[in-house]
Amino acid sequence: MVHYSEGAQLGEGVPTQVSQYEISDGKILDKTEKHSFTMRVSNNIHNIPCLDEAEFCQEWTEIEKIPVKASPVTVPPKPAAEEKKEGDAAATEGAEEKPKEEPKPEPEVIQPEQQYETKEKKKKTFAPLSFTTSNFALSPQLRRDMKDIEDALTRGDMDILEQKELRNNLEAYSYEMRGNLDSYGTFEKYLDEATKKTFMAEINEVVEWLYADGENAPKEEYRTRLEKFRAIGDPVRARHFYYSELDIYFGQFDTLLANIASKVDTIIHLTDEQKETIAKKVEVAQGLVNGVKEDRAAKQLYENPKYNLDQIITGLNMLKAETEAIFNAPPPKPKEEPKEDVKMEDEKTTEAPAAEGEAPAKEDVPMTE
Repeated sequence: MVHYSEGAQLGEGVPTQVSQYEISDGKILDKTEKHSFTMRVSNNIHNIPCLDEAEFCQEWTEIEKIPVKASPVTVPPKPAAEEKKEGDAAATEGAEEKPKEEPKPEPEVIQPEQQYETKEKKKKTFAPLSFTTSNFALSPQLRRDMKDIEDALTRGDMDILEQKELRNNLEAYSYEMRGNLDSYGTFEKYLDEATKKTFMAEINEVVEWLYADGENAPKEEYRTRLEKFRAIGDPVRARHFYYSELDIYFGQFDTLLANIASKVDTIIHLTDEQKETIAKKVEVAQGLVNGVKEDRAAKQLYENPKYNLDQIITGLNMLKAETEAIFNAPPPKPKEEPKEDVKMEDEKTTEAPAAEGEAPAKEDVPMTE
């Protein structure tokens, strides 16, 4: 049985017992000298300890006979009977025939008795044991209720964090707009005087409210006031950035036109068709830049422009990419003139033989340069 330690701080209704296992018995073999029990427990995703496996281990010692290799023993044969002396045979020469020689006996090979040496060997076996398990986890309904409480607490924390973020954003935006729209501020010229007067009054009111009644206002009120300020302040910031950057892009366009004109004059393989295409693309980009300049001259800084910087950047990039593609194109191959068919006629000219004493006529030899 698995249970919490004594004195553990548990929630109300949480049992002290966590889980319980019932494991079957293991059968001990006669030859077993030592036995043991092993189990493996791990926590599941609910942090409940679960029994994964249980095994019954038995150990014993076996005597193993190992045969010893021995060499066979060779016994020499016994010596044969002594032969008769040759002197007697000389006296009776031819009287008797010599006896035939008997074959010599082969040596006897004796196999020794098989010997063995003993060796102790440790043996071990594992047998799985069946088991049943039960746990004292919370009931499904209680888990759902606790999950709902946890979700509610999380939502409450997120609401507090969002409320603080909106309050900080409203405060920072108010100070930024008030500082930049004030006299000699960055955004001073980009908002008309009537709107600026009302906007500055509302900003001052909100700044005072944030440190008084608005210290712990609902987040929706912060969001509403911030969106109202951004509806006026964001276009002011956009106009300031647009009008401040125009001169930079006008300079880039002039540099690009000078570069295009230089390449048109220096690249000799450009065809009339390619030059005409380049001129048309320059004309389109020039029309865009002229429109931007006319719009800038016709409007005050606090008025929204007709164009935006993305349109200008796209127009300049397109002009550069399209003209560079034409400049980097390989020169066209020269047209081949049709060759005239020249028929070679082999004509044999017969000349009259030279008279006696007259030098033969010389052949016309082409002059070489």
